[in-house]
Amino acid sequence: MKEAVELVIDMGQVSVSIVQRNLKVGYARASEIIDQMEELGFISKFQGSKPRKVLITKEQWQNMNIL
Repeated sequence: MKEAVELVIDMGQVSVSIVQRNLKVGYARASEIIDQMEELGFISKFQGSKPRKVLITKEQWQNMNIL
């Protein structure tokens, strides 16, 4: 998941398809990663067809030692 968090921080937005393509995982795994990031407060809630917003900065992520 660390790689996924770094990816979405760099991109500034996230969707299941972005995670799938960039991490080369299936839909189920990408969806699970998105759910985990939402639970941790790293990304916004589901907004229909719009990509989710990233709610954490690179500096905040680097200061965390949770993953």
